[in-house]
Amino acid sequence: MWCALLCALAAVPLAWLYARLTFHNPLVPANPMLTGGFAVALGTLGMLVARYGKVRHPLKMARLGAALGLFGWYCQWAAWLAAASGGGAAAAGMLWFAAHPLAMARTAWRLSEAGIWTLFGHVLPGPLLLLVWLAELLILASVPRLMSQVRARAPFCEATGRWAERISLPKKFSFVEDGPLLLASLEHNPDAMLDVLPPWPGHMGRHASLCLYRCASGEAYVSITNEELTLTDGKVRWRDTRVADFLRLSEAGADLLVLMCGKPSPAQADDEAAPDPPELELAIAHLNEDAFAQAIEQARPHTRSDKLLCRSDANRICALACSRLGQWEAAFGHWHALFLDEPSANTAVQLATSSVMAGSVARGETWLLKAGDINNDTGEMPAVALQTNFIDALGDSGRAREALPYLDGVKRLYERMHVTDPRFLQSRRIPYFLAFLEHSAPILGATLSTEQAHDWYASMLPHIDQDGKAALCRWLAQGMRAPPAASAAGASGDGPPSGA
Repeated sequence: MWCALLCALAAVPLAWLYARLTFHNPLVPANPMLTGGFAVALGTLGMLVARYGKVRHPLKMARLGAALGLFGWYCQWAAWLAAASGGGAAAAGMLWFAAHPLAMARTAWRLSEAGIWTLFGHVLPGPLLLLVWLAELLILASVPRLMSQVRARAPFCEATGRWAERISLPKKFSFVEDGPLLLASLEHNPDAMLDVLPPWPGHMGRHASLCLYRCASGEAYVSITNEELTLTDGKVRWRDTRVADFLRLSEAGADLLVLMCGKPSPAQADDEAAPDPPELELAIAHLNEDAFAQAIEQARPHTRSDKLLCRSDANRICALACSRLGQWEAAFGHWHALFLDEPSANTAVQLATSSVMAGSVARGETWLLKAGDINNDTGEMPAVALQTNFIDALGDSGRAREALPYLDGVKRLYERMHVTDPRFLQSRRIPYFLAFLEHSAPILGATLSTEQAHDWYASMLPHIDQDGKAALCRWLAQGMRAPPAASAAGASGDGPPSGA
């Protein structure tokens, strides 16, 4: 309680300062920034109440934060009206208005009718001014409410009476494209996080980061956040999006996370030594905002740069953007230029799939073999991912018959593994069994009769474990079609993307 009272008292001088700045600020369009700053200041006070008052109830803190915001709004109104009435926002005038709410309301109404603000030489009419004041009220009530609620949701150790220690892990991971699928994959075993999150390839202004919360009693939680460069009002900014909040970990899982993520990955170390070229930040932001034509326009001049990093990233941006626009030959050209600078298995796979999408299957097969040779030496990606990416490209380009031999190869992989347990497959970066069934169905449907497709699946039964047999029998009983909610409901047991 004492902490809440102290923070409420601290809000009074902040309200006075805010009122003074907004009243004497001749740039009315700048006032929203002042309002935002005042709201954040009030929210910070609410977070201090949660932290030092050890309030762990999010709903209570949301209400207290909103109350603190309303109190700050009321105090700044008292100070502002004192200034508008000729008191210069003096303490006496502020206290008088604060003690007379009806007089405050009448004065505010008269000022709105008289029109006290001008914008570009025009006096703001009363109704518009009232809308501005209403927007101010909503901001000052909602921002502290949200900030206080978020702080109260942080893990707290009841055994020690302290908040969990917050540890930002330096290692980065690939950007999480499908948050719900990731959460479904981790629902029953959050300790398998390192098996599910792909490693970060470096650069390109997109990655996922982890934040670990540890209690002295051994409890541990982890949060996952996507971070990407975006374009906001013509400016390049980093945008954070929370993917998962406070997933419970075992003590051993937390120790493993610190051990494996306590230092940057090699790709991240290289990236921090040579970060994204500043001249490509705008192109990266356009790419992340799906403005592909603008991304190409910004990046293409740098594909001839003398700087290796700049040239490589520019070609990568152009290749990705051209692919999203369906310009496959142009994408192939940029991937090939990138391959000359970075001869990796991943780039070779992109050359293979771009060739297929451009109509050249033979060229794609040549690059697929090249990708396999490189991957045998580097081990940079799961071998099955080479096949599944190529199968997806053949299927997307309407060449299901050419995809069938490669699909047979993936089928033989499951038969050799025997085990279809999701965690077992996760640890080996092999697609979940249900994902394999769902992704293979369109190709089999386009190349085989229903009876032939049934026999193709049924031939796996002698070679897989009991769980796999049960899943396959259900699949066949459903007519080799996923039920309406299968992909979402079954993801936790059987399925991330086929090319994961």
